[in-house]
Amino acid sequence: MREISGDEYFKQVDDSKKSAKKNLPRILLKSTCDLQMIMPLIKSVGQVDLETNYVNQYGIGILSQTHSVHILQSINISKSIVKSMAEEFPFIDDEGFYTKIFSGDYDVIFLGTLIDTRFNVYRNKKTGVRIAWDYWYNLTDSKNWDKLVSGEYSHYHIKYTYEMLKRFRDNYEYEGPLKPEQIVENYKKIRELLPQKTLLVILLGGEN
Repeated sequence: MREISGDEYFKQVDDSKKSAKKNLPRILLKSTCDLQMIMPLIKSVGQVDLETNYVNQYGIGILSQTHSVHILQSINISKSIVKSMAEEFPFIDDEGFYTKIFSGDYDVIFLGTLIDTRFNVYRNKKTGVRIAWDYWYNLTDSKNWDKLVSGEYSHYHIKYTYEMLKRFRDNYEYEGPLKPEQIVENYKKIRELLPQKTLLVILLGGEN
């Protein structure tokens, strides 16, 4: 039996671990930041990617990328249109329409529904692009503007101005939150667009 050096032994162990990891299921977690807490628990049973809320260049927390309206539009939305929207309003972020969910790379996808149940939807009057944002107040209703600008209605560190809100109202139509049947229909469409091999786990949008 041939003797091996310490370096060679540890290389074999490392190669064995890499080989074992390749055989683990590919998992995507796409939800709000609460899913980050379970990352350490599932890393040992799969190769895990995480898509969750983040802070953009303006210091604003972006959660809309987990909304089904954004997920479905990510398939064919024009990058130039998203870029122009993001340049005009700091709470619209081009990364908010990015996802790996339809890459075909995953065996299991965990998809959170919390933002679908909480955010309002607005439609761009010119392009038809729909965005999800701010579940408390209708940004196109001028009755809310004083408190938005003063910071009394403050969410995600946005510094609203009257000019910004007027411009938003001129460009976007308020649709409001999705109805339960709309949410179900969107998730059916997402399921249809995934490979049959992929297990889609839908996490209910409950919150204390």
